[in-house]
Amino acid sequence: MQKRRLFTLYTAWALFTAAMLPVGCSRETPQAQRESLQQNIPVSPSQRPPSALPASPLQPAPAIQFNKPGLSFHGKLAAPVFDESLRQLDGRDNRLNPSSRTILLRGGRYFDPCFINDTTIAVANLRGVDFFTLSYRSPGDHVLERLRQVDTPGHAWSVLPVGSRVWVAEDYGGVRVVNVADGVIEAHVPDLDNARSFHHLPDGGIVVCRHSGGADVVVTGDGCTIIRRIPLDTDGRVFSATSEGDRLYLGTLGGGYIAYARNATGGYSRDWTYTACDRILWCHVDGDIHYLMDRDVGLRILKSADGSRPVSIGLCERAGEWRHGCMKDNRTVLAAHAGGLLEIDVSDPSAPVIIHELPSPLESRGIAFRNGNAVITDSEYGLRWIRWTGTPPHPTTMAEHVDNGLVADVVVTATEAFVAHTRQGLERYRMTADTLTHVETWTGGDYVSAVDVHPEPLPSGAVLVAVADYRGAVLLEAISGESLKELSRITTPGRAVNVCLHDNLLLISDWFQGLRIMDVSDPSKPVFLASVATSGWVIDAIVRKSHAYVCAVNQGLLTVDITDPRHPLVTGTDTTVQAPEGIAATETCLYLADFNFGLMMYDLADPAVPTPVSCYKLRVCKGVQVRDTTLMLCHYMYGVKWFDIADPFQPVLIGERDTPGKSYEVAFIPSASAALVADWHTLIGVSW
Repeated sequence: MQKRRLFTLYTAWALFTAAMLPVGCSRETPQAQRESLQQNIPVSPSQRPPSALPASPLQPAPAIQFNKPGLSFHGKLAAPVFDESLRQLDGRDNRLNPSSRTILLRGGRYFDPCFINDTTIAVANLRGVDFFTLSYRSPGDHVLERLRQVDTPGHAWSVLPVGSRVWVAEDYGGVRVVNVADGVIEAHVPDLDNARSFHHLPDGGIVVCRHSGGADVVVTGDGCTIIRRIPLDTDGRVFSATSEGDRLYLGTLGGGYIAYARNATGGYSRDWTYTACDRILWCHVDGDIHYLMDRDVGLRILKSADGSRPVSIGLCERAGEWRHGCMKDNRTVLAAHAGGLLEIDVSDPSAPVIIHELPSPLESRGIAFRNGNAVITDSEYGLRWIRWTGTPPHPTTMAEHVDNGLVADVVVTATEAFVAHTRQGLERYRMTADTLTHVETWTGGDYVSAVDVHPEPLPSGAVLVAVADYRGAVLLEAISGESLKELSRITTPGRAVNVCLHDNLLLISDWFQGLRIMDVSDPSKPVFLASVATSGWVIDAIVRKSHAYVCAVNQGLLTVDITDPRHPLVTGTDTTVQAPEGIAATETCLYLADFNFGLMMYDLADPAVPTPVSCYKLRVCKGVQVRDTTLMLCHYMYGVKWFDIADPFQPVLIGERDTPGKSYEVAFIPSASAALVADWHTLIGVSW
């Protein structure tokens, strides 16, 4: 069984390939976005079996009715009601009928924050932008209070205050302009697609960094209307920008550190490129000193004489990912490292040193500083307000906003459902034809992001359950009528984001540390067999017979021969896809959901080298599952879709359901035309 994970995390850095839309501001509706994304095109060049025909455009699916304000099945099984008034985790002993409730509605994954003023901040949330206030109620009583939530259709990566408005960078949705006072989205610039971050120029212009490749300088008169747009000649995916005087610098992934000079026409001419560092997530220039945050290494410090090509003079290293940064003052850099906040003394640029650190409860993503206050985001955990206290001053958490976690994964057996919830743990439900009854919650994990069950019972008759717990994997024993029993824990060097059980093997998707293969013939004593190193981030894997098919973000689809699991051999790599999210397979066809490219179909005539045959073009694809001649696909904020795959290379859309959250993963319910969907903060059922 296979699961697509949250981390895809990883998807955050993936290459997006959308077509540009005309310049301008518009108010694009979700329905218009939905229609613009649903196209069916063949892979070019495609290689199909002689009997297969090229993919062709589909007719629009009939409108699907569902009860408001809830969702309900149109068959024997009914789904939980979607009730916007529910804000607490209240999914215990839910009957699957129109009177039951969903699990928690609101939350997200927090990325870059910014200060609007000394006490108000805006934070990019995967669901949109949230506004918070920093309140001093009394000495020692500090509160980080959420004022407003503004949902946007796409991933919000970054925010920038522009007068009375906030600009929001969406990965595939362009730029949206939000009024700070009332949260109204006043404008949308869709053709600034795949926006990742912003930078204010001294003359009032705004640099829009785009991680699909490229950047633009835009001039706005009122913060809501674009007067002029200047495209920049770039290489790689642009993640950050900085400037000083008439010079502009871009930090990229894959294209180095690029310098531009203002020219006589008001545009920018490319000057030089520093290529010794090409994974730059944040940059800052101060005179002749340049600070570059190298994602995989640390803080690099360069020196440039009179604007010439710089040379490296200093490096502050720390294992793990360096995500974001800001200047605390002219001699201190604050870094959002995966492990937490790092305060770095750069008063001697040739010898930067970490002077303070504040661990993250999960993983830090973004940071902002203003007048003694810092706000750091910790991904799905939430965000923290930090001040410097004591003698000498050191960073201290004054208050925090703790998020409620995500429903990340679901898997079912004949009688039970297991749900991975990142904050609650592993939830176990007893399932009948018309009920879903909570049995227990296993809370032994730190961050449960994925779950799988072995298709065959153990000799004792128990079910073997594997959980991805971020720091590794956990094996559990599930016996009807008894509590889940922990059998063993496996610590991994990376971040375990997915698990796959097959025969006596456990495959662990360990993100930036590749794929790990374990022998679990005795699940109480798992044995490490081998690892497969990858250049991309492994987030999913399945096994068919003697081959493992591995999703690696920024690398593609890897095929690994595990005939001898102690000596795995990579037999093929398809780089057509760069943001693979989920994977499923039949005997003859492999289905891969790519976040940007769509649903890819591969011919498995040669299982060692899957051949790409066709593609159902549909952006923002997540998890995928197959049963008989039905395929279900999670279409993220657009709900779920199901297809007839009687012709395995020619999927035909036969139905879809909107969902209240963002669909990540799906599991078929046995003996029913129905499935359970892990839908952000909700577990829902759909039928057809």
